[in-house]
Parts: sequence; C-alpha cells; structure tokens
Amino acid sequence: MVWKKMIILVIVLAIIVSALALLRVYRVREGAVGAILWNSHEAYLFVDTFQYGYNLSYLGYLGEVFKEIFPFGATSPEKKHFRMMVVHISAEANDRFFVDNFHVGSPPFAAGQNVYAANLSAEPGPLKWSGTHFEPMTSEEQSQVRDARNSGGIPASPSYDNIGGWSRRMLDLVSSENDTKITMEIDGKQLAVLAHSGERDHEAYIDVTRPGRPPDRAWQLNEGFQRVNKATYKQIFGDN
Repeated sequence: MVWKKMIILVIVLAIIVSALALLRVYRVREGAVGAILWNSHEAYLFVDTFQYGYNLSYLGYLGEVFKEIFPFGATSPEKKHFRMMVVHISAEANDRFFVDNFHVGSPPFAAGQNVYAANLSAEPGPLKWSGTHFEPMTSEEQSQVRDARNSGGIPASPSYDNIGGWSRRMLDLVSSENDTKITMEIDGKQLAVLAHSGERDHEAYIDVTRPGRPPDRAWQLNEGFQRVNKATYKQIFGDN
C-alpha cells in the first residue's frame, strides 16, 4: 500500500509542477528619469518613463520572487516600452502632454525660445517641442542649434544656470533617497518643484507649488512590480 501511495503522490506532484510550468504570470515594472528646463517665463518638465514586461511561468515567477531578494537579482525583461510625458509649467497651471514610443537620449535642451529632445526609439537627432508634440527641426532651427552648440550656448553639463536665459536640472526618480527641490521665478512668481524618488517607498512623484496654493501634483508613478492580465500586457507591449 505504501508504494501505491508513493506513486499517487508522485503523479500529483508531477501534475502540479506541469501546471506551474504551463500557467503564465504577467508582470510589469515601471520607472522613470526626468529633466526640467526653465526660463523667466515658463518651465518644461520631461519625464521619460520605461515599462519592463515579464512573461513568466508560475515556476519562473516563484524563482523570480526569490531572486529579487538579492540586489540586481532580477531577470532581464522580455519586453520594453517607453513613453514621454511633457509638462508645461506656467505661473498659473501645469499642462500635460503624452508622447508614446519616445525614449529620450541625451538630456533635453533649449536653444533660443525652443526646447528639444532626441528620441532613441525613432529617427536620430533632436526633435523640437511644438507646444503639443515633437516635430522635426527646420533647416533654420538646425542652424540655430548648431551655432548654439559651437558657441557654448548648450552646455554639456547635466545641470546649469542661466545659459541663454535657460536653466536645467536632472531629476533622479529611481535611486535617490533624498528629495530634490528646485525653486524658480516664473513671470514674477516663486514656484517650487519637489521631485520625490521611489527608492524608499516605490511611489515617485513631482509636485509644483505656487504662492498661496497647495502643491499641484504634476506626475506620479508606482515603481514596483505589478501583476497584470494577458490582455493588459499585450496592450502595453503589443503582440510581438
């Protein structure tokens, strides 16, 4: 009788293991990097968000949970998706715009009255922000950018102050344990921008505070792993 029970136990375990190997778990992890450009009249907040997709069997999922206990233990993602959010900050309000399949290259920069960013997911070279979307530069704008670079009007440093009327800061929204606070004067009003990294609590956000008003949340993101269903996974990353 003992051997019969052992055979049944082995069969049951084999069925469980087979089921765990066949059933799928879909996970998505999000993170972001940011940059802010401003002059005396307006500011532009660029948040480059990445989504990493993991299509795992339940056995693989259990192994992944164990590996995540250790630093840098997680497996490389199966899928990647990038999107950009641009927030135009004025003395009175935040206006948000979203650009899908946009993965910023070098830090966004300003030349004259225009701001630019390069998209690694599409055509090479900087694109101009038109006010609602990115578009290719005209030949005149290309010349302006080239002259600004040659004359030092576009600094290579990630952060700078009042170069051609513009200032820039990079925002660590992933690994910094400290909040970043930036103060700026926009059309005579003192604004404060607070960037909170998701390092400690996985809740990253950026608040803009104007005089006499409560903080206005310009952006937020849950940077932890999230389980999603198959339909949502395909919606984010496509069928391929």
